Amino acid sequence: MQNSSTVTPVCPAGVQLTRHLVTSLWGNEVAKVLGGDATLVRREAMIRLHRASFKFMLAERFGWLSLAGILCGVPIGDLEQINPRSALLHFRSSPSDLLGEPWGSLESVEEKSVQISGTSIMAPESTDPFGFGVAALAASCIGRSVVRINGRALSSPSVTSALRARLLLMRESDG
Repeated sequence: MQNSSTVTPVCPAGVQLTRHLVTSLWGNEVAKVLGGDATLVRREAMIRLHRASFKFMLAERFGWLSLAGILCGVPIGDLEQINPRSALLHFRSSPSDLLGEPWGSLESVEEKSVQISGTSIMAPESTDPFGFGVAALAASCIGRSVVRINGRALSSPSVTSALRARLLLMRESDG
């Protein structure tokens, strides 16, 4: 989903940081879809809850998937119920889902650590390339009629619909 040379950013939690990142990565047209601050404030609270519990990877996955959901028109009340560990995002939600399966890597959302270069200090690895790729895909559908995925031309509305349906299936699922 993402070029291997691309550096995955840490998912922003704050309202202004989220707006800034979305604008700088995907432009003003995508940033306008974020809507009012109330939705982003509720999203921020969920990300911070995961981070305060030292669940950095869950915070990242939730942050990127909730951002994708906002861009796809999923209500924040539904997004707050997403289980970031759910594998349901990787599988078709219906026969009309054109994204295929398994979709993306079935990588774990478990916490990882990296050693800080030149020291014996271990720090949490807190980036989620897959989640970032999902948000980037949702952003790429805005203002376009066609999106290319692995060389296939798909209509943006069909991709948005499939993403929305998959995210809704992830509500409070066991994974």
